[in-house]
Order: sequence, then structure tokens, then C-alpha cells
Amino acid sequence: MMKSWKFLTIGLIFVMLFGLFAYAEDAVTITFWHAMSSRHQPNLQKLADDFMAENPNVTVNLVYQGHYGDLQQKINAAVAAGNPPTMAQVYEN
Repeated sequence: MMKSWKFLTIGLIFVMLFGLFAYAEDAVTITFWHAMSSRHQPNLQKLADDFMAENPNVTVNLVYQGHYGDLQQKINAAVAAGNPPTMAQVYEN
């Protein structure tokens, strides 16, 4: 069940991004920081590849940032420095 929610969430993120960038004429780069282990990496990469195939002006850079605690610290530091990623995967707790 948890696995289904993860993939549903990721899918919804890409659908929302499609809506945001569907009409962009210039090249767009999305930097997506995540904490998904190597076990999930191929699925995430396939989602990104499929999205980029449908949106040739959009490049999605998937950046593994370590475990969730590491990711949260890196997001906080990037936001404080004024250079956050375009999007990141986080949990509410």
C-alpha cells in the first residue's frame, strides 16, 4: 500500500509539472531532489524519461540526496542560501 502511494504521489507531481510547463516555449530544467533508494531509482527514472519524451523542452534532473534526514537538511540549507531545487520529495513528519 505504501509503495502505491509513493508512485501515485510521484505521478501526480509529474502531472502537475506537465500542466505548469505544457505551454513553455523556452527550455525548462527541473531539479528534483529525492531520497529514493536504488531500488526505486529505475522507476523514478522511467517516469522522468517518459515525461521528457512528451515534453521535449523540459529536462528533469533527478538528484539523490541520501536518506530522508539528509535530504531535509540539504533542503533547509539550500532554501536558507536562496538556491533551493525546483522540487523535492519530503514527508510531513
